[in-house]
Amino acid sequence: MLAIDDYPPVPAHSYRQDGQAVFLGANINPSQYRSLTFSDSFLEKYGQPTLYYSDFNRLMTTHVNPNLFPRYRKAFAILADTLTFLDFCGQVDQIAIQNSLPVLGRKEMEAAWAQLWVIKYEKLREEDVLKLKQERPRIKDEAAAREFLKSLLNKAVERVSFCTKIETWLTSQ
Repeated sequence: MLAIDDYPPVPAHSYRQDGQAVFLGANINPSQYRSLTFSDSFLEKYGQPTLYYSDFNRLMTTHVNPNLFPRYRKAFAILADTLTFLDFCGQVDQIAIQNSLPVLGRKEMEAAWAQLWVIKYEKLREEDVLKLKQERPRIKDEAAAREFLKSLLNKAVERVSFCTKIETWLTSQ
């Protein structure tokens, strides 16, 4: 779905292989790579929304009923500044209840959040980029505007990972 369809992952060192390369001086042949990572073309367009490709893959491949997505009319940059994960969860729950649909579990809600941001990012138009340049004086050119929008996408998707890490830490105490 979405970004992962057009930009498949590429082989990469696993962490164990990284350790072997750093500490033992091992030279790992690319045919022996045991992990996957974001392709250069993906990184150029989207940045790195999660630390690990496997996390992003889970978020993008988890099925979420598209009827549960709230309809946001705000510009991408404004929405990224104002929408929180918890507000989004409440809105999705409300839509599910109103339409007699199953309420999403935690993993599905995280996926819905990440998918929302990728969908909104992919729907950005040229005039959105130009408007951003006008609204934010620090952004001098189109390339800077695109980098800014990419960073907003990454921060938005990253918020879900951060919430999960805090929840995991709190439950382990």
